[in-house]
Amino acid sequence: MQADKLLTIGELAALLQISKVSVNELRKNGDGPREVRLGERTIRFRVSDVQEWLTEHAREAGATELGNAA
Repeated sequence: MQADKLLTIGELAALLQISKVSVNELRKNGDGPREVRLGERTIRFRVSDVQEWLTEHAREAGATELGNAA
């Protein structure tokens, strides 16, 4: 079994094409992908959790857009 790659906040920001500040705002508001704490100050994100979050986020965005069109 291959371990899931862990992304730093910077890597996640680059992947999502947003700033690290925006990633931290998502985290603070509980709106971002699930995080993994490796220590008091070390946070990472599993690629599989990010993919799941993106899929769910896309569904919610699509539903909102469809709801506004009706």
